[in-house]
Amino acid sequence: IVVEGSFERLSETRLLAPACARSCTFRYTVKDQSSKVLSSTKLLLMPEANRPREAKVLVRGHAASALFGHGEVRTLLFEKTREGAPFVFGPTRHKTLGEGLELTVVSPAKFRNPEMFDTWVKEAYGGVASLYGKAPVKMARIFLRPVEGHDHPLFVQALTLSGPLVTLLVGTETPASELRKDWTLVHEMIHLGFPTIIGGRYWMEGLSTYFEPIVRARLHARQPRQPAQGLA
Repeated sequence: IVVEGSFERLSETRLLAPACARSCTFRYTVKDQSSKVLSSTKLLLMPEANRPREAKVLVRGHAASALFGHGEVRTLLFEKTREGAPFVFGPTRHKTLGEGLELTVVSPAKFRNPEMFDTWVKEAYGGVASLYGKAPVKMARIFLRPVEGHDHPLFVQALTLSGPLVTLLVGTETPASELRKDWTLVHEMIHLGFPTIIGGRYWMEGLSTYFEPIVRARLHARQPRQPAQGLA
């Protein structure tokens, strides 16, 4: 971490920087070549007092963000009600799957065939767009992370307060035939299309749970009379 002006390092995560009393610039360099996903709440240093409402961020090099593309300058808000914006550093496979849809596979070499995820993600998003009558957001970004020793999708989560993002944890041994059996990707993508209501979890989860089997039946990914599989 480089800070404009002199500073004293008090600990691994605390700096004493008099130059930052009014405003200053930080530059971060990630030297580890392995892929990793970090949240802005853990990555960005913030003052202990008089916390600013926002900070401008520019990402360069082998990195991707849930909020913006390579070389774009965007503003992150420091509010308690907002989620941390995830950043990916290191080797990735980045693919534009259509207008308004991007897939980033983290550590693609750990998968036998990382290209097989393209059709799965594009089809699921197309089904959700059909439900709403249009794409639910202007730009949806999908981060797919490997989990070694497993042969199926393990976990999916939609983040809507830090930019339209869906993160997936998928086993590195997952065959292509297992992908369309998964219901969680469609469920989480549906979340992108309606507001996040603080304190309204049951309403939000209820909508996604209701519409998920309908979308997947339309995609012929499940039988219409197959029982719903629950909440995520």
